[in-house]
Amino acid sequence: MKQKFVTNRHGFTLIEIIVTILIVALFGAMMIVFLSDSMVKSSESVTRLEKIPDLNRVMVNMISDYKKTLPPLSTLQANINSNYYPGTYTVVENKFIQFDGSYTEIAGGSTILKVTIKNNQGETLTALFEGI
Repeated sequence: MKQKFVTNRHGFTLIEIIVTILIVALFGAMMIVFLSDSMVKSSESVTRLEKIPDLNRVMVNMISDYKKTLPPLSTLQANINSNYYPGTYTVVENKFIQFDGSYTEIAGGSTILKVTIKNNQGETLTALFEGI
């Protein structure tokens, strides 16, 4: 009498497990490379958003001083050059300008003061102050 060997396969073979682990590891490595910059740099946008109100506050102080006292523009220009307004900023432009007939900015003039300030993240704000 011949005996039949019944082979019921339950579970996975060692090769199937190793191949699955390798595929998962390869996919995980690709995802780390793909997402690593966004994970690391995700806090940069929050930091930039926290710094923007500081820059805006400095510009609002300049504008409110201009509106309250209507100083001569030369006084406002001197205050801006001397970092009279508290905050962390750099003055990029603080000069008198004028416009020609085609709305092109020309250096010089005495009635319009152009002020541009920048924070350390590179955001800038510009305001034009008109004198009397």
